[in-house]
Amino acid sequence: MNNIAAAFQEPLDSTSDEPLYAQLERRILQLIATGVLDENVPLPTEESLVKTFGLSRATVRRCFKDLVDAGHVRRRRGLGTFVSRQSGQASITRSLNFSSEIRALKMTPSSRVLEFRTIKSSASIAQNLHIAKGANVWRIRRVRLADGSPVLLTTSFVPTLLCPKLSEQDLEHSLYSRITEQSNALPARCEEIYDAVCLDETDAQQLDVPIGSPAFRIHRASMDTRNRVFEISIIIEPASKHRFKVSTDIDEVHFEKIFDMG
Repeated sequence: MNNIAAAFQEPLDSTSDEPLYAQLERRILQLIATGVLDENVPLPTEESLVKTFGLSRATVRRCFKDLVDAGHVRRRRGLGTFVSRQSGQASITRSLNFSSEIRALKMTPSSRVLEFRTIKSSASIAQNLHIAKGANVWRIRRVRLADGSPVLLTTSFVPTLLCPKLSEQDLEHSLYSRITEQSNALPARCEEIYDAVCLDETDAQQLDVPIGSPAFRIHRASMDTRNRVFEISIIIEPASKHRFKVSTDIDEVHFEKIFDMG
């Protein structure tokens, strides 16, 4: 089963207060955010979505209209509907992985793998992943690059049961896309805790910044559509290349991540 088929395997919830068109829109945005859908891969047709979910054509059309109006997708006459290559600031609430954020900025994402091996989960790792202590997990350490320039240093832990066939070659691309492909776990959201740190010699060298440079250390837990944690990670972001814009109103708080590659 491919990634797109996996994403649409789970039915929509007709008993939810959330309208069906909004549920379908959220499902498609998850595929966009995780890199499964990009500007080269057409969205499923309206006809196929009507058949897959048993929806009315009006419901599916409303979903597509909202996606087009918001600038997430665009229609190409005779070819279908495709993801828009968006520019500007990358929103944390919209983008769930590095590859999608960088492509949205019209840059090319890539990775340099520093470590890829299986380890026995410690008590802390097991607790955060909701697995048994000592269960096998992948330990993945990578430098993430944008147009060849180091941007992030990540250390990730993923249960081997979720993606037993994961290879080092897979890590050159989107890890989330590979997890979806092998486990049908569609990334839906993440929770992050930010600490302010100064980089030691090893991390500074990998990120090509001076020793002692300020940085964010981010503890991330990534959940799928069933609210299951499928990955935990520690992300190091140099402060010289990342800024955050916070907007608040009476209802909620909005975050925007700004990459500064100058």
